[in-house]
Amino acid sequence: MNKLRSGIILFLIMAAMAACLAACGSEGKEEKEHKGREVTLYYLNVDEDDYVAVDYRLSQVDNPEKESQEIIGLLSSKDEADRSDCKVTIPEEVAVNSIQVKDGKEQIDFGAGYQQMEPVQEAMMRLAVVRSICQVKGVDSITFTVNGEPVQDLNGKAIKDMTEDKVLLSDEFDRIYEQEKEVTLYYSDSKGSKLIPWPEKIKASDNEPLLGAVLKALKKAPKGEDSMISPLPEGVVINQTQIVGNICYVDLSSEINNLVPEVEEEITIYAMVNTIASLDNNYLVQFTVEGERIASINGFNGFDLPLAFNTDLVREK
Repeated sequence: MNKLRSGIILFLIMAAMAACLAACGSEGKEEKEHKGREVTLYYLNVDEDDYVAVDYRLSQVDNPEKESQEIIGLLSSKDEADRSDCKVTIPEEVAVNSIQVKDGKEQIDFGAGYQQMEPVQEAMMRLAVVRSICQVKGVDSITFTVNGEPVQDLNGKAIKDMTEDKVLLSDEFDRIYEQEKEVTLYYSDSKGSKLIPWPEKIKASDNEPLLGAVLKALKKAPKGEDSMISPLPEGVVINQTQIVGNICYVDLSSEINNLVPEVEEEITIYAMVNTIASLDNNYLVQFTVEGERIASINGFNGFDLPLAFNTDLVREK
C-alpha cells in the first residue's frame, strides 16, 4: 500500500514538473516570437555634425505605425541616448503630433517647434529619422509635415517621399575625404571680372577634409600664372565646412567682408561656390559668417541663400 502511495506521489511530482517545463518552454517561445526586429538607430554625436549608430531590438512587432512610434520615442529619449558619444536626434522642443502609414507611405507630423530649428540641425535630424524608420517593414517612404503642411527645403520645394537611399551619412561621404583628388579651382582673372578654371591635385585628410582644403587653396594663385589672382580677401579663415544631403555649409571668418582690390564681389563669392560645386554638380553652397547668416555682403545680395554653380561668370576658353 505504501509502495502504491509512493508511486502515485512520484507520478504526480513528475507530471507537475513536466507541465511546468512545458509552460516555461511555451512562455519562452511566446516571448521569442514577440520580440521585434533589430534596427539601427541614428543619434547625433556630441558635436552634432555626425551620426552615432546604435543597435536596438524593438518591442513592437509587425505594426509599422507602432514600430515607427517606438523609434521616434527612442530618438527623442535622453535615457536611450544616455551615452558619452551621442545626443538625442529629435530635440525636446520638437513635438511629434502623429504618425500615419498607408500603402507603404508614412507621414510624420511635427509641431511648430520643427520650424525653429537651424537648417543644419533640421537636415541632420531629418536624415537620421528617415534612415532609422526606413528599416521598418511596410514603410517604403516618409514625408514630414508641420501641422499638416509639407516641410520645404531651402529652395521652397516640398520634401516628400523620402527613402533610405536619399539619406547620406558620414560613411557615404568617404569620397570627399580621399587623400588626394584632382579638382577644379576657380580663380579670378587679372581684371577681377571673370573666373578662370584651374585643375589642381589637392591633398585632404581627416583633419582637413577636401571641402576645406579646396577653399584654402583659393587663397593663393597658381605660381607663374600672371593671368590669375586669388579671389579671396587676405586673412579670411574657413571656420567650418559640412555637407548635409546636397548642401555644403561653409562658415567664414569676418574677413570675408573685406574687399579684394580690383576683384568684383560676386567673383569672390562664386569662386568658392563654383569650386565646391565642381566637386559634385549637385552641390549647393550655403554661407554663414561667424555662424550668422548675412543677407548682403559688399553689395552682393542673397548671400544668405543656397547658391548654385554660375556658368555666366566663367571665362570662355
